Amino acid sequence: MCQSLTPLVIHAPRRKVLRCSCGALHVVWESLNLSLHDEEFLDLQALTADPHDRLLGHWQTHHTAQGVGLWYGPMGTTLRPDDWQALRTLLQATTVLTQPPHRPLYALN
Repeated sequence: MCQSLTPLVIHAPRRKVLRCSCGALHVVWESLNLSLHDEEFLDLQALTADPHDRLLGHWQTHHTAQGVGLWYGPMGTTLRPDDWQALRTLLQATTVLTQPPHRPLYALN
């Protein structure tokens, strides 16, 4: 359960990356809110560093003159080129120090 959020990067009230007390990274982009594990976020960040169509992990991009399709498995959204560039800037400005999963000190698996 999310109890507190630590801002990592804020470019606008509805464009930010936050670290949640549950360990997830929340990428807030207007009405889109992605709750990602560190590995998912790092894949998205690496994907946005490349301006070409690409597939990385579950993420995929498709570029056209009208916009950029961003997909995670079967779910996707399309961003205008200027919004895509702004999202890339936000993600590239985020530094993520990966955290081990939360669990009790003497947990037995």
